[in-house]
Amino acid sequence: MTTAEAVEMVQRVFSGRTWELRSDGLEFRARNRLKVRGPTIGVDLEPQPSGTAVSVWVSHAHYRYGLLEHAQFAWRKMHALTAAARTGLPGEISERQ
Repeated sequence: MTTAEAVEMVQRVFSGRTWELRSDGLEFRARNRLKVRGPTIGVDLEPQPSGTAVSVWVSHAHYRYGLLEHAQFAWRKMHALTAAARTGLPGEISERQ
């Protein structure tokens, strides 16, 4: 996957009015506007000779009783992004919100 395709993939996964996506070059931070105290998902893209490396993690979160709030929500979104990166088909992403 080229870097341009990876950027498009990230933008498609976090598209819509419910997501606030900020980017600084090839570093992205996405936050859902509807989740109170919801996690921020970080995505870094790094060009490689064989394609583009995609790193995904929870970059900011709130905890209650030692547990991540909205953990399943963050996992589903991160899974949708990694699945799209593996298949290389950003137009065929399907996931629940």
